[in-house]
Amino acid sequence: PATVWTSDGTGTYELSELDDDEVRQDRGTSIKIFLDSDYWHLLSEPKIEEILTKYSNFVQFPILLNGKRVNTVQAVWGMDPKEVEYETYSEFYKYIAQAVDEPLDILHFRADAPLEVQALLFIPSFHSEKYGMDRMQPGVSLYSRKVLIESKCPD
Repeated sequence: PATVWTSDGTGTYELSELDDDEVRQDRGTSIKIFLDSDYWHLLSEPKIEEILTKYSNFVQFPILLNGKRVNTVQAVWGMDPKEVEYETYSEFYKYIAQAVDEPLDILHFRADAPLEVQALLFIPSFHSEKYGMDRMQPGVSLYSRKVLIESKCPD
């Protein structure tokens, strides 16, 4: 039998068995969230998909929203640089930067001591502001265990 973990957010929780008439996946975790009416605008499927895609798009296990997989992109920075082909870098660059050009240069770096660091930096081949497009926000995105921690970090 499945176990239900319930918490009201005050620091305590309860464990109970899942009723047979409850809806659940064959395996994995089902999450039910109860929100105050002030936050109901967050419950639309497009908004939930936007949040999941922004923060958890590179998580290695599948995240399903109403039966559709939301996270479909592999975290290229976590791969061995010796095994990544240029086309994989190019597709990832176009996805992450919403670009149509090829990157001018790519820096894929890994280090293990004293802490594990995996970095992937793309240098764009042209300056989009030069062609009248919107001003770009400089910075890099910081991920921890493939979950977005900070987007466009200026430091």
